[in-house]
Amino acid sequence: MLPSTNNRTTLLFDKYHIDYSNFGPDPDYIIGSTKYNALASLSYFLMSNGYWEDWTTMLDSDATFYFPQGLDNDRMHISGASDIVAWWQLWVQNSKLQSMTFSKNNSVPIFVPKALQYTPLIGNWVFSWMDCVMTFPQGQLGMRVNCTVHFNDNDLIDAYFTYFDQTLVENFIH
Repeated sequence: MLPSTNNRTTLLFDKYHIDYSNFGPDPDYIIGSTKYNALASLSYFLMSNGYWEDWTTMLDSDATFYFPQGLDNDRMHISGASDIVAWWQLWVQNSKLQSMTFSKNNSVPIFVPKALQYTPLIGNWVFSWMDCVMTFPQGQLGMRVNCTVHFNDNDLIDAYFTYFDQTLVENFIH
């Protein structure tokens, strides 16, 4: 039985055949160090302000940046810190982005002690959601953005997973 649940809740789990055995005292997730919140926030700041050289120092050389559309195996992605930065530099130039600002950042650091079904990446993660305002010559576009980053054992970011409505951006700039 789940800790702190009533009988009705347990009956609902049973009714819908939902396995709740993993929700016991041996969690798959543990609240992580807020140090990783600070590192993630710094990386968002450096990227959004075009401080490419400094942003690169926060990325593992083999980092992967995942775009929002599709499931992870099918998502568009860029691998390699230098290729990630080159893509962003080109996108800023081609889109005529004048500025990008993140605000109202909410982040939760998570430590994942073992490989999960969804990802083999263990260790430190930060799950963030924030407002993003981008300014282009034709005006400003605001949206809610979710970003999840994973840190390797050297505290470098080796994976960015982004979640936002990319069609809003594409329709706005074209």
